[in-house]
Amino acid sequence: MKQHQLSHLSDRLSSKQRFIGFVSLFVSFFAMSSTLLSAQTIEQGVLTAWPEATGEIIIPQSVTKIGNKAFQGNRNITAVTFSNGLEEIGDEAFMNCSKLTELTFPNSLQRIGFKAFYKCGGLTTIQFGTGLQELGSTAFSYCGKLTELELPASLITIGDNAFNYCRTLSKVTISEGTKLIGHQAFRLCKKLVSVQIPSSVDSIGRDAFRDCSALTVVDLPDEGLLSIGDGAFCNCASLTSVILPHTVTEIGAYAFSQNPLLTTVPLPKDLKQIGDFAFSGCKVLGETDLPDGIEKIGKGCFKECLALTKVLIPASVQQLGEGVWSQCSNLERVDMQAALSSLPAETFAYCTALREVQLPTSLDTIGAEAFRACQALTALPQTAQLSVIDREAFRACVGFESIELPKSLRYAGEGAFSHCTTLRTITLPEQPDSLGSQLLAYCDALEEVYFPNSLTQIPPAVCYGCPALKSIQIGAQVERIGNEAFALCVGLTNFTSASTTPPDLGNNPFMGVTLGQATLTVPTGARADYEARDVWRDFGSINERSFASISERPSAVTPIIYRSGNQLILDGTTAGETYRLYSLAGEILTQGTTQDGTTTLDVRVLPAGQYVLVVRQDARTITL
Repeated sequence: MKQHQLSHLSDRLSSKQRFIGFVSLFVSFFAMSSTLLSAQTIEQGVLTAWPEATGEIIIPQSVTKIGNKAFQGNRNITAVTFSNGLEEIGDEAFMNCSKLTELTFPNSLQRIGFKAFYKCGGLTTIQFGTGLQELGSTAFSYCGKLTELELPASLITIGDNAFNYCRTLSKVTISEGTKLIGHQAFRLCKKLVSVQIPSSVDSIGRDAFRDCSALTVVDLPDEGLLSIGDGAFCNCASLTSVILPHTVTEIGAYAFSQNPLLTTVPLPKDLKQIGDFAFSGCKVLGETDLPDGIEKIGKGCFKECLALTKVLIPASVQQLGEGVWSQCSNLERVDMQAALSSLPAETFAYCTALREVQLPTSLDTIGAEAFRACQALTALPQTAQLSVIDREAFRACVGFESIELPKSLRYAGEGAFSHCTTLRTITLPEQPDSLGSQLLAYCDALEEVYFPNSLTQIPPAVCYGCPALKSIQIGAQVERIGNEAFALCVGLTNFTSASTTPPDLGNNPFMGVTLGQATLTVPTGARADYEARDVWRDFGSINERSFASISERPSAVTPIIYRSGNQLILDGTTAGETYRLYSLAGEILTQGTTQDGTTTLDVRVLPAGQYVLVVRQDARTITL
């Protein structure tokens, strides 16, 4: 009885154990199934959710698309097996899946969406299938452990920011077939050493390889590429040379800017446009010949390219930006063949070695600061139709000693010749409309200046701080002298006003000048009026004389002048000085250069009357 009961108990225990084992197996199976199947949400082939996915997962065969954000932020997935038949991975599908290390995509996959694998920081290897056509924006951005990529020939577009800041990526193979490299596609890939662009690519997007500081080799095709986007290779500190295909028609703004080791970029023959600052800061970039046919050169394009020594601007150029060659401190020669009407602001500013400039006859305006601080320039660049010299155009051109402005000039702007510290003499145009303030300020060596009759206003501070200035003459129509016009001209000894009415004075026009040691010369009969006016009466002496109707220059040292038959004899001249004989209406009748000792002028065709003879800057009324 006891034995039977024990046997029965044993059977009951065995059954119970079997039941428990079965239950355990069922629970385990159920748990596994919940990961593989039951927790998945699949609707019409689209896997939209799998919230409890963990470890190594397998995408079911029935799935053709992984939906947007399906696995976003899942830090438990370590591997994914994609089944053949999958066609699309949606936007942000695996974003921030930080434990993923390897990916192998099936050949059926055609599209990877926006930020699909963004910030998958553990990802080291990717194998793309042969059917991928579109790689979405920011798809693998900030995947910081990727080292190599081979993109398939089927891929048409590499999206914007696709591999941005993949900081360990060192090698990229882009296969023939790709047409577009998107904006910032490989930006900040700081370990990327070389890249080969196939001939199928026709456009490299904005900032595509910007800040790739280790990039030394960019292998471009012989043809096919049409445009290089803004900043495409900007700040690639190791890049030394780039050979552009002849098919390139446009180089974008900042495309190769701030590449300190870049020495060679031959510009292609089909090039039409270079964007703003495209090569700025490429300090060792050698001679870069602009191709015939180029039409537009953007602002600051070659700024601070210190190795440039000469520039030829082809006749094809229609538009020139501001400051194109500014701060090219070794630039010596410029030949501008383009028939432009205006030279933009700062075009050659701070080109301290510039000594030879050829400008087109079509040029009407020299822009603000165009030649500022061109210290080696000794002569004013000449052009037949020049009418405007803008603000500070020749400021601090310390190589100037003598300047003769063209007769066509109608306006010279504020500070146009200020700080030209070696300038001794300047001949202003005969009939300017106006002159800018501080025109000749701080010209330390300036000795004399004569303002033409057409002016009604003497600008403020026009000769401020010119300590060597001894002689000043203003024309007959001057009505007002501006504030501080001749302040700190401490060497002033002679001031001549051809105006019969004393001009009104602004604030402190002669500040710092000891007027009691200077002589004022005024028209005959005007002395009493000047003596009755404040400031004018402070001159040490006031003399009267008659004036010709042009801006006559009082003589400091005049040669002995007399007529002998049909000749006018100038006895006591120095070789090489300029002379002009004017009618009283201001017309130049004859001009030339003096001989050493005696200079002879043929005056047989001139009728009897009064004339004004100017030798260098000294003038005298003569009667024939």
